[in-house]
Amino acid sequence: MRLRLYEFGINNTGKIGIIGKSIRNLAGSDAAGMLNIAEGKEDSNYTKNSTKLLNINDNNLYDYKNGEIKKFKKHIENKVQEQFKDFGYNLNEIEGRIYHDNSAPIKRIKNDDSFKEALIKNKDKILNGENFTTRFKKKSPLKTSNLHNAFGSVDFLNSGMDNDGNLHLYMFDTYDFNANEGPLIEAGRRQMLKGNLKGNFSIHDIVLTKDELDKIWNKK
Repeated sequence: MRLRLYEFGINNTGKIGIIGKSIRNLAGSDAAGMLNIAEGKEDSNYTKNSTKLLNINDNNLYDYKNGEIKKFKKHIENKVQEQFKDFGYNLNEIEGRIYHDNSAPIKRIKNDDSFKEALIKNKDKILNGENFTTRFKKKSPLKTSNLHNAFGSVDFLNSGMDNDGNLHLYMFDTYDFNANEGPLIEAGRRQMLKGNLKGNFSIHDIVLTKDELDKIWNKK
């Protein structure tokens, strides 16, 4: 939903300061990649194996995988509208991106402990075809909290199991800054209001094989 460590580098002149730039790598690959996109400086290495979307009505979104995401259209529209209502955006100008199931960001998500814990906690919802929300946890001071810094709280849109028992989830998130969440979040919010950071949305196409699911759900 928003960057975290980078807010230390946003100074009161409305610029992304030296500190913010210098700690990108310390904050993690996805946190840095998402910030670059918000600044209009996307890294092609980060966005490899993804599809860029012009807005929430882009045909590339709803034609993806034979229209598999179309059933979530109302949820996506409502979330984007709600999260960006304070920033004066034209909804048709809010860009997005679908990260494919073979992309590096999804490999990191699938290996993350918070993600695996969410799968265990929400097993009943998953089996019932329901969506669920979770938050990537902050790790210890000695470990990079990459996904926590990049996303925070996210929605998992559940497309169910295929005939081979593989689970199809779409992790959906908006890159924005909520009001009244402390001075650091407020610093990022000011930059977005000024146009120094541009809000966007992302969808990560996560496929978990039956074997991968069994290992997570049957872990002792």
